[in-house]
Amino acid sequence: PDDPWEIYLASLYWSAMTMTSVGYGDIVPTNADERVLCVICLYVAGTSWAYVIGQVSSVLSNMGVHEMSFRQDLDDLNFMMDDRGFDKDIRRRIRTYFFNTRDHRRSAAYGGLIRKMSPALQGELAWRSHSAWIGKVWYLNDGVSDGFVIE
Repeated sequence: PDDPWEIYLASLYWSAMTMTSVGYGDIVPTNADERVLCVICLYVAGTSWAYVIGQVSSVLSNMGVHEMSFRQDLDDLNFMMDDRGFDKDIRRRIRTYFFNTRDHRRSAAYGGLIRKMSPALQGELAWRSHSAWIGKVWYLNDGVSDGFVIE
């Protein structure tokens, strides 16, 4: 092509194909209109793909240790149920159980951490964790020190 516009468009098409890692393939645009359309489609698809990858990465990086452990347990559970050929009813009941006991398992994991603390720290942690409902007990509010309640 002798026209500078067509040279520029061919260069833009080549750079879009290279940057988006689509590849060069066997089917290529043959005129300026097709190149314009291909470049637009490549940039829209590339931007969309980058957005999807960014969102997935964000979700995975913000997932806590307990959530990741729970998801791994679910993956293992699904594999086991597939491997053993469980029917849909028992699969649903088992998954429901796992979802319903998620918070309990997290609390049990916290219990292991709490047992590693000194008794004084355990008491202070219990006070801070449960002070909202302890404050509603009338006989613990009438001149009773926090230290007494913690003990």
